[in-house]
Amino acid sequence: MVSFYYGNTTDGIPGLLGDPYYWWEAGAMFSSLIDYWYYTGSDTYNEITTQAMLHQRGANMDYEPENQTKSLGNDDQALGHGSYDGRRSWLP
Repeated sequence: MVSFYYGNTTDGIPGLLGDPYYWWEAGAMFSSLIDYWYYTGSDTYNEITTQAMLHQRGANMDYEPENQTKSLGNDDQALGHGSYDGRRSWLP
């Protein structure tokens, strides 16, 4: 799954998978990586996940970044809600 991610490269945008993938699909990937950390204790992907989540949180900290407002729907935000239930406070 991470092999499709280039957001942590010089030409990439943190938190996005790029075409043909939608923003919510990247959100599903990072939600899975958060769950991976939580259930395994492995911090292998925490650096790229933290970078992605912080970059895509938006100016109002609401995960409605300006680079996605054209196609963002309310259901996109709810996709990973279970991963942010208070047990996983790894974001600064």
